[in-house]
Amino acid sequence: MKRPGPLPQDHGEQKPHLGVWDCKIMSKTPQKIDIVLVFHGIGTPPADCLEADLPYWVQEEKFLRTLDIAKERGDTLITFDDGLQSDVRIAMPALIERGLPGVFFPLTGMLGKPGYLTREELKSLADHGMVVGTHGHMHLDWAKVPRELREKDIQDSLEIIEEILGTPCKEAAFPFGSFDRRVLASLKKFGIEKAYSCSRGKTNLANFLIHRTSIREVTDLDWMFQSLDKEKGIQKIKRGVKRFLRAHLPPF
Repeated sequence: MKRPGPLPQDHGEQKPHLGVWDCKIMSKTPQKIDIVLVFHGIGTPPADCLEADLPYWVQEEKFLRTLDIAKERGDTLITFDDGLQSDVRIAMPALIERGLPGVFFPLTGMLGKPGYLTREELKSLADHGMVVGTHGHMHLDWAKVPRELREKDIQDSLEIIEEILGTPCKEAAFPFGSFDRRVLASLKKFGIEKAYSCSRGKTNLANFLIHRTSIREVTDLDWMFQSLDKEKGIQKIKRGVKRFLRAHLPPF
């Protein structure tokens, strides 16, 4: 199924995109969520795992503890990048067991390859009430490639996801967490309504740009949550200014 190009402007009445709030197992209200975490691989890394990717693999015990904390707090959303096999083998069953939603951002160019989700497994995530967004097709840095290449990567990934799921894809996570105003503009052209960064800190899920905190094996969970809870004053202002500049000013 060929996805059309950039969407035409529609100034009629719009139904708000709820994303994760449409999840069948969602029990919390959007207003309570202000922390969004991102995982990559869970469990034991494969033998051929790149050295640069190893820090992003989190042992299953640590992942499960994070879910338990998230369930107890009631203000934390869990997301996943890359579309690795651990998404369905470990993450999805654990989320369902705890009644938690999840948002999954696969690389569509890797579907069916060793260590990655198959098309059937991606469909299974959605069938079990999880939200599926895009992480791009070939894991390009959207902020560093020409517009034509960036938008082809976005469009290719959206076409594949929508063909598999049979529903529009409205959410995206930046590859490498990298973005600027050009990336945001490209995503909006293709109908994306929520874009997830790795900018750390608390966030507002009513916004287009959603900030996430990345979890690594070395992450001290207790310290991380305490740090996020205490974020205020000058630290919060500095982080907000930095995010604003990335989203609105031309790249240097």
